Amino acid sequence: MKRPELEHKMEEYIKYLIYDFSEKCVNEKPVIMHSIRVSMNLYELGYDEKIVLNALLHDVVEDSNISLKELEEKFDLETALLVSSLTENKNIKDKIKRNEELIDRSVTYGFRSLVIKCADILDNSNYHYLVTDKVVSDRLFKKYDYFLKRAVLIKDEKIYKQLEEQVCILKEKMEVK
Repeated sequence: MKRPELEHKMEEYIKYLIYDFSEKCVNEKPVIMHSIRVSMNLYELGYDEKIVLNALLHDVVEDSNISLKELEEKFDLETALLVSSLTENKNIKDKIKRNEELIDRSVTYGFRSLVIKCADILDNSNYHYLVTDKVVSDRLFKKYDYFLKRAVLIKDEKIYKQLEEQVCILKEKMEVK
């Protein structure tokens, strides 16, 4: 079912991504397109407004010099806290530990964070086939497996099932045990 009021709000958040975030973005990857895909997937699955809107912002702090305080001032405290739960701690140098810490923080935050993180991982997993380095590929599979193991709160959600299926397909294609 289409939700025109939510779509208007989504457009405002997308404008923020285009006009504010893009000027401060420090990631060469197509972050805005990724954020839109993550949000649209959740919108199509019928998730609530907070999830859909905050999915658009989930990488803002991680991939730019926008602060949580700026997010709180522009949106609200709940948005800043939710985005914080989805932001990597770059002080953790070991990438596996960094991923685990982020997932654990998402689990602690709860349902909304887990749903957005699941959609984020799902969208990023669509690029796994481009990974040629076995070490990186193995690290990504560890991340997927760790998330699926820890995200029991959302195991009955459609987004979780999508990720679970995607990981199985990737493992089959890449012959991972």
